[in-house]
Parts: sequence; structure tokens; C-alpha cells
Amino acid sequence: MTVRMARWTSARRRPQCETGIPDEHHLMLVFAERWARFGGGHAEDILVTFGLADDIFFARVRQLLRRYPDFLDPETADVIERVACSRQAEPPAPDLRLRTAGAERRR
Repeated sequence: MTVRMARWTSARRRPQCETGIPDEHHLMLVFAERWARFGGGHAEDILVTFGLADDIFFARVRQLLRRYPDFLDPETADVIERVACSRQAEPPAPDLRLRTAGAERRR
């Protein structure tokens, strides 16, 4: 196996940055940190960069904040958490879901 092939093969394994966090997780947290004071970044940028809809991206960011609590300082993590909560898709109000479910049953 050539050196080039060995590098490519090792790169296919889950790469990690110096912090021990997989690169994809690291990039998501850094993106969230960079854009938190601006409302979390544009949905188009999130889609192009990570291939995710913004509500899914922010759900994953919230999971990553819980998984790596020491990666960011608590104040920054709190700001990101608030932005992520506001950007996640909210389910319809409970009374609206009941009306919709009832209408579907009648069909």
C-alpha cells in the first residue's frame, strides 16, 4: 500500500481534531459558535456546508453540546443553546394537532 493510499484509508476512518472530538462534530460546534451572535447562520449556508436542514442541524448541535460539555465555555454554550432552540422547527400547538387528527379520521 502506498503512503498516499494509507493516508486516504486512514482519512476514511472517523478523523478527530486535537480535542478528541470527531471532525464533523467539531466543525458543527465551531460553526454554531461563530454564528450564534448572529442568530445561527443562514439556512442555505448550513445546507451547503453540512447537507442538513437548519432544524436538523440545530437539533444535532444541541445533542453535541450535551455530549461535549467542556468543549465551549458555559456562557457560549448557553447562547448557542438558546439560538438552537429558537431555530428548531416547533411542533404545532396541541389543539391544532387534535383538530387535524380528527379531520383525517373522518375522511
